[in-house]
Amino acid sequence: MAGRHMVSSTPFKADQSVEPHDSLFRAIFEGAAIGITLVDATGRPVKCNPALERFLGYSEAELRTLSFPQFTHPDDISTDLALYERLITGEIDHYTLEKRYIRKDRTSVWARLTVTLITATPGQQRFVVAMVEDIDNQKAAQAQLVESEEKFLKAFHGNPNPSLLTRIADGRILEANQAFTDWFCVTKVEPENRTTFDFGIWRSFEERERLLTQLRRTGVIRNHELSLALPSGATRTVLLALQLLQLRGMECLLTITTDVTPLKEAERALRRSEERLRLGLQAARMGAWEWDVAKNSITWSREVHTLFGLPEGGFGGHFDAFLELVVPEDRQRVELEIKRALEHPEFPYYTEVRTRWSDGSLHWIEARGEVRTNPEGKVFALLGTVVDITDRKELEASLRAAQERELKAREEFSRHLLSALEQERQSLAAELHDSIGQNLSLITNQAHLARADGAVPPGISERLEAISRFTSDAIAEVRNLVRNLRPVQIEQVGLTDSVRELIERVFNASGLKVRSRIENVDEVLSGPAATHVYRILQEAIHNIIKHASATNVTLELERDIRSIRLRIVDDGVGFKVAVATRKGGLGLTSISERAAILGGVAQIVSNPREGTRMLVEIPIPGFELHVADPSI
Repeated sequence: MAGRHMVSSTPFKADQSVEPHDSLFRAIFEGAAIGITLVDATGRPVKCNPALERFLGYSEAELRTLSFPQFTHPDDISTDLALYERLITGEIDHYTLEKRYIRKDRTSVWARLTVTLITATPGQQRFVVAMVEDIDNQKAAQAQLVESEEKFLKAFHGNPNPSLLTRIADGRILEANQAFTDWFCVTKVEPENRTTFDFGIWRSFEERERLLTQLRRTGVIRNHELSLALPSGATRTVLLALQLLQLRGMECLLTITTDVTPLKEAERALRRSEERLRLGLQAARMGAWEWDVAKNSITWSREVHTLFGLPEGGFGGHFDAFLELVVPEDRQRVELEIKRALEHPEFPYYTEVRTRWSDGSLHWIEARGEVRTNPEGKVFALLGTVVDITDRKELEASLRAAQERELKAREEFSRHLLSALEQERQSLAAELHDSIGQNLSLITNQAHLARADGAVPPGISERLEAISRFTSDAIAEVRNLVRNLRPVQIEQVGLTDSVRELIERVFNASGLKVRSRIENVDEVLSGPAATHVYRILQEAIHNIIKHASATNVTLELERDIRSIRLRIVDDGVGFKVAVATRKGGLGLTSISERAAILGGVAQIVSNPREGTRMLVEIPIPGFELHVADPSI
């Protein structure tokens, strides 16, 4: 608005006031929602309506003492004065200006000022009417909009995904970010003179219109897939996100492109890998499974259905349905194994189960798996594979049967061999006793008879005495040899006393300290069985005397209602049992084979410098063998 220095060329008279005289005009003036003022020749308001008073915070009386520059923002005064000069010179008859006023409380407010020069009939005075519309809120909203658009454009240009802003009306590009220009090898300003069709974003106008129609209905479109050819010759698979928005007063389309080519290639590779895996599992008769523990939901591949004799989709999909497919004899064990796996997720899961198909055939399935836990350590899944091991199990069964047959054949051979050996020993013992023993007895008798003849010279008599003495010693050796070859005392006095006699005879001659406890076993052991036990003890004592370098020996022969146990302990040098077994020592082999012939077992525990403990346990006929702990 004009100041005092601008009114000197106007026809206003300083002493005149402008008073509205029309009642209708007055009512409009007083009741208007926008500020209205009449300005006199000095540039001061002479009449102000209530709306202007409220807007500026001054009363009408206060405003009459001020010129407009005094309540106009300093930055807007020159613009207002220039327009006012053109108005009063007749160059224009009105003007409109958005300007800032300074209120009485010194705050700044925006208003839209419309100034009109009013001329009555010729010869009458002219005056100026100024209308002031409060646009402070509108300006604040515009400032926020500008700030918002600036932030949006900053984010738009900083987006790593190629992005476009286009005009809805014709598809012309308004903004393209750096990622887009890099893709298409153009400068930042080049896209602004082109449309999205120039870059192959749309294949046809119809496609764009179809998407715009959908966009107006939904407001946003996400993951619209298309193939895009780049100037480099590469073809990229992209997903478009489209959204309508208002920018700079125009209806615009925001297009954000996400390159999913690596993802699509990975998906294709995954599908190929899954197909290869499926074929591999099928060829290996193997299937994959997963159990969601919380939901009790089990997922099976097609191959797992086949392995359990079910059509695809024929499985119930929960744990109880799985257990029903397991033969009853295996169910409790399988439940315990799964429980153990869930309680100890650090260990891999393994089980072998049997399942019976609808045709009655029995199949073995091997399952392996891993337990999955969340970061808190809580189990949420168990997953793994299954494979048909029926052929392996049948082969193992055949192998076990062959091994059992071989073991039985070896035991039978050992039985026959030992029996033949005993017969040979008995035959040799009889030969020694009946032939050599008798001949030696005859020589002894003849020597005695010759010495009794008084005609024998003294020198000859001494020689006959020596012959008699040597022959008696030979007879004693033969008898001892016969006793070892054929323990006839077993038949005469029984195994129990024979064992006692053997211990006393052998250990008295050896000088070892012996502690023995011999129970009566004659009721349950006789004949060949008693001979085998006697030979086992005989071999063990021989080994102690020959190899152990022991000082003390404990020897026990005891029985209960189920079995007979022979326990022998020495404090000798000991030995490595595995090494001695590999060397095939006849003594240890003989002990084991004799025990096996009687349906029993021989256990030997020994280590260098730790002595030796041996336990031979033989079942009493009619009872099963329960092997005791060989520790003493």
